[in-house]
Amino acid sequence: MEWYFSAFWIYMQIYIESGWSCPASSPRLFGRENDPIKLTLTTSVNTHGLVNYQLWKDDKNFMTTAFYNGEVVQQEPCAPADCTFTGNAANGDFSITLSNVQKASAGTYKLIAVITNDAKACTTLYVLGSPNRPTVSSNKNPFVGESVIVTCRSSSTTTPLNHGLSLSYEWTIDDQTNPTSARYTYSTSRHQLAISNVQKTDSTIVLKCSAAEVVTNGYTSPESLGFTFNVLYGPDRPLLNIASPFTVWEGEEVQRFECTSDCWPGCNQKWMNAANVTIQHNGTLALGIGTRDKTGLYICVSENNGTEYKKQNETSLMLIVEYAPDVVISQSTTILTENNPLNLRCKATGVPAVYNYTGFVQLVGDVVISNSHAESPGVRDTISVNITSLQLQDTGIYTCNVHNGIIGVNKQLIQTASKRITVRASPKFFVKETNFAGEPSGNIIVTIPFVSVPEYTTYTVIRKGGKPVSTNGKYTLQNKKDFVNALFYGKQVTLTGNVLKMIITDLSEEEFGIYNIQITNSIDTSNFSIHVTAATKPSPPTELNLTSKDNTVTFEWKKGYNGGREQTFVLQASLYPEGSWVNITNIRETDSKYMKYTGRYQVNLTNLVQGIYSARLVALNGIGAAEPVVFKTTFEVMELNKEATPQTGVGRVIGGTVGGIVAALVLVIVIVFAIRRKYTCVCVVKQAKLEDLHEDTQRDHIMDTHGAADPGYNAAQTYETLSMTKETEFYDELSQRDQT
Repeated sequence: MEWYFSAFWIYMQIYIESGWSCPASSPRLFGRENDPIKLTLTTSVNTHGLVNYQLWKDDKNFMTTAFYNGEVVQQEPCAPADCTFTGNAANGDFSITLSNVQKASAGTYKLIAVITNDAKACTTLYVLGSPNRPTVSSNKNPFVGESVIVTCRSSSTTTPLNHGLSLSYEWTIDDQTNPTSARYTYSTSRHQLAISNVQKTDSTIVLKCSAAEVVTNGYTSPESLGFTFNVLYGPDRPLLNIASPFTVWEGEEVQRFECTSDCWPGCNQKWMNAANVTIQHNGTLALGIGTRDKTGLYICVSENNGTEYKKQNETSLMLIVEYAPDVVISQSTTILTENNPLNLRCKATGVPAVYNYTGFVQLVGDVVISNSHAESPGVRDTISVNITSLQLQDTGIYTCNVHNGIIGVNKQLIQTASKRITVRASPKFFVKETNFAGEPSGNIIVTIPFVSVPEYTTYTVIRKGGKPVSTNGKYTLQNKKDFVNALFYGKQVTLTGNVLKMIITDLSEEEFGIYNIQITNSIDTSNFSIHVTAATKPSPPTELNLTSKDNTVTFEWKKGYNGGREQTFVLQASLYPEGSWVNITNIRETDSKYMKYTGRYQVNLTNLVQGIYSARLVALNGIGAAEPVVFKTTFEVMELNKEATPQTGVGRVIGGTVGGIVAALVLVIVIVFAIRRKYTCVCVVKQAKLEDLHEDTQRDHIMDTHGAADPGYNAAQTYETLSMTKETEFYDELSQRDQT
């Protein structure tokens, strides 16, 4: 029999190399290392002749069993140490048990019928292994609002590798296993996790996963390392370090403007102007000193500098540079000739465009003229001076004053513009008196101030009968440049003009009369007449008026012709209807402090003794006195507050007996005359207290306030030019009227 088996063995080696294929339905077994496992291999035994059955794994024969006519004639033990034959070959059961499965145990076990070279039974043993540690990755770095897919990847270590087992996955997100969320979607095996509507906070979540083979008693892999994905976000609307609009003054240092944004992985900022031209390549905009041209829109653009996604956002800054107004005066015409119209319009341009015009005034020298053609000041768009018919009095420098509340670069609030207007007009005469008086056989000087713009070309003086006057032994004519006082809209101004002077010597009857002065320039010829008369006593004052308020009495009057000599006004008062006339104060005709711009005279009296008064006015010059004129209205002085302290400069009150209560002493000014020939001093004296009742009060711009007569006034000096006889007669008459 041994030769038989030897021959059989050689035969078998021939067929081993050709291999055997297992049926497709061969069972598969899965086992873990170090575990026992039984491999079941069964077949029906061939009962005819000699048959060998062998158990092979790969290229290794585990055991051989020989049959003859269906009976076991030889049974070899299972070769590996951990292999035990646990079947019953007689029944065709060739099962074996591996007591300590190892990786090397994995493979396909085949039961081969040697003669037919058929695989009668096959079993594949797969030795399970733990899947490799998974790795986690995402398909991209998502931007906020996008979706991202996170994938968990692992591989099996089960052998052999053709096991075909699948892996299932578990996710741990911030220590929660497979958390549910409307934003989370898992694939079937959970190897992928889709996260929708990604949020900025998703960049902080930690994702982990593990894999397990889908098989009984399969292993689970170690957990992956924690995974976070970058969430790209921003820029949101960039933030500025100031609020828009931002306002600065012209000339002011403009602060730096900072533009910042929140981005991942980062942002780049730049500044652009309204024309989309880049003016700064970072987030800091420094403009330096505020100038008008820097007013405008500035745009900060922020861009996400991520490589996978580009996005930008922007915000705007409106910079307003406020500045004091530029002021311009326009004129409607350049033809500045009298009787033509002229409109001067002052317009301001600044920011803010709210203009407060504080005046559009005419100036002559430093005198402000109240030009009636100027619009009233206030908040308005423009202001104008609209003159329908130009006159010489419209000549001057017109200055417009305006502000919009902003201090200018000149450090001034009020901004101005000026325009000089010179009106071309026919010659204008500025003579206060038309009557010039002189004494026969004496000399007289007549002065005629005038202004001519343009310069005069000729002048002529014609006396009565149409006879021209020329310089000769009787007349002297002089015309020279000089300053001339003029009245512009009620204000006295000084102009550059001419003074025509006519001197007449040895006056006779023939030289008295009307003289006509003609002055011509390129515009027209102007005429003016004067009257040379013999000197006389003055005419009485006219338009007398008095008012009383709070024990202050105001007297006003208009002077009459002074008779050719300076006149003096004597203001007299009488306490009660039957009282004596008492000199209160004396006003010289040329004393401007009592003259109003209208030409009227005005005097205030205070601190008179209580009572009811009448008042009258006497005008006199060196030749004589006019008839006294009485103020039609009486006035009453109420009792003074005894505790009141008299104001500085207020004269003492007139004394008088009032209702038998107050004993008053009344002083009548003592007039001393130097009498020629046989006359002696004539005095009019009332019972009086020797007090000075002539102190001046404080002066204002148009009048003085008096307590009584001027203390510096000397009656004798006032009247010393009177002829002595006429003086005596006049004051004798006054004395007789005043006797009681």
